[in-house]
Amino acid sequence: MPGRCFKPTVTQSSRENKLNKQINKLDQKIETDAFTNELLNVNATNGAVWKFVTPFKKKTKSIPSLNEPADIDNTDLEKANFLAESLETVYSKPYYQS
Repeated sequence: MPGRCFKPTVTQSSRENKLNKQINKLDQKIETDAFTNELLNVNATNGAVWKFVTPFKKKTKSIPSLNEPADIDNTDLEKANFLAESLETVYSKPYYQS
């Protein structure tokens, strides 16, 4: 039947991708609405403006993911533990002559 065209079936991964996009859009909308609500509730007379603005003025330094031999450290706690262990290893008695 050479003239027939069939509609391709929707795969599971394309459904998952569509759901992920919807979730991301909803998440972004929730964050935007929360930020807008916070902006609307800032009161200029009681100093709340400066409490709101100060975090935006500070420069933050984020540590990128750290690659361990077994896994990748993403959270702040994992990164702190990794750095503590590596410094402990480097400055332990056999390696460090005081």
